Amino acid sequence: MNHRAVLLFVVMPALAVLACGDSGASTQVDADVSAADTKPDVAPDSFDLDAVETAPELPDLEVADTSAADTTADTHDVADSDTGPTPCPPGTADCESLQWAEVEPFPHASDHHVTFVHSSDAGTYLYVAGGATSKQPALDIWSEVWRARIADNHLLGAWEAEAPLPGPLAFDGLAQSDVAVYLVSGVSEDADGPAATNVAYIGRFDDDGHLAWSTTTPLPVAVRVHPSASFLYGTGGERPDRVVIVGGTSDVPLATVIYAEVQPSGELGLWRDGPDLPAPLTHHAAVVKNGRIWLFGGLTTDNATVPTILRSTHSASGGLKGWEAAGTLDDPPWTHAASLYADGVFLVGGGRGGPGQERYIDRMRFARWDADGELGSFIDVVNPLPVARSHVHQTPIQDGYLYSVGGRVMPSGNSIARAFVGYLAF
Repeated sequence: MNHRAVLLFVVMPALAVLACGDSGASTQVDADVSAADTKPDVAPDSFDLDAVETAPELPDLEVADTSAADTTADTHDVADSDTGPTPCPPGTADCESLQWAEVEPFPHASDHHVTFVHSSDAGTYLYVAGGATSKQPALDIWSEVWRARIADNHLLGAWEAEAPLPGPLAFDGLAQSDVAVYLVSGVSEDADGPAATNVAYIGRFDDDGHLAWSTTTPLPVAVRVHPSASFLYGTGGERPDRVVIVGGTSDVPLATVIYAEVQPSGELGLWRDGPDLPAPLTHHAAVVKNGRIWLFGGLTTDNATVPTILRSTHSASGGLKGWEAAGTLDDPPWTHAASLYADGVFLVGGGRGGPGQERYIDRMRFARWDADGELGSFIDVVNPLPVARSHVHQTPIQDGYLYSVGGRVMPSGNSIARAFVGYLAF
């Protein structure tokens, strides 16, 4: 399989410009990757965040787009703040909202990166690894890794460069344990431009939270872009820890599931086939709750959106056995993030709509699990994301604060560097 030729299809769902019926081969890889990752022009939603620190509630404003809205977003003035987002009054209706602060921007515009939090003897840090910078029609893939300390006021300190990845990587899946992170599959870049890759990287944390990167067992399928990756803890010798990769896209969305057992050294063992999904799925989000993988939103064949929420089923010994429906989503998102919080889950940003109706969104919603492990209905969150953006695939939550870095905005289709901290007043 020509990994560059299929990029016309794999980097984003095929839109009208891709429904051409040919093989998708192209010699203009950079332009095709960027075009495939671009949705139709839509005016972004945005907020004026300068008043965050003095106002208990932010106005929900939709601002008309201007040509400067996207191109200057990554140099936006940072709000003057040293106390963090203002908590809403306990016991009031406002406590079903988020309060936002804009913090120091990421060192460069980025989307399709992975984002995670880790605590060590040196403190708690937010990490951003790899990613892509889209400035139409160009696309750059990064190997850089950065971290910023989460301060006592929950805002971010200065960004610090960490050891880079073994190679450029974006559009990948992230699985995290207590001691390591695993980055799998996605898109890399060499002298000939971006191309799909089957790499798997391990990042091991030292006592001060610094990362040392190495390669491990590559995936058996070379083209798997926009999958989800999850870390399932085992039960010891009988059921070791596993990294599970679900769905994604090659030249078409995939229904396949693969997993690898984590060896005592932390390396990944051989990849094995898991139970297929009921239907192809890509551009979705996943969380692990009580040892089960939950899948939200995404796209399937012909870029149709997926309203069915899926969860994994397991054998008595904990082995992955299959998938079952566990609810539905209205207006299901894609390229969003799913973040666990307390007894529930947030769905954050992304895109909405099927072919011909796509747009990026600022929408956030939240649902809780009951005592029987069933997920209740999602409710919309007051004061959603400060800007409509997509391709931020993780929004980690630490001590009741949500972190969002970068993303891609419309109508330009360009990446941004803006970073936000949201206080979860729930």
